[in-house]
Amino acid sequence: MPTIYGMIFLEKMQSIRLSFEISVFLLPFLSRKRFLCFQIAKKVVQ
Repeated sequence: MPTIYGMIFLEKMQSIRLSFEISVFLLPFLSRKRFLCFQIAKKVVQ
């Protein structure tokens, strides 16, 4: 039973990592303004 849960967990982690890598790869192609807004929002959240 734990192995099945472990496999599901690993699969979820891989998909999250993949989406993160894709977003990092696409970041330079986004508009500069949107990136700056994201940075400002990040600073406000922190």
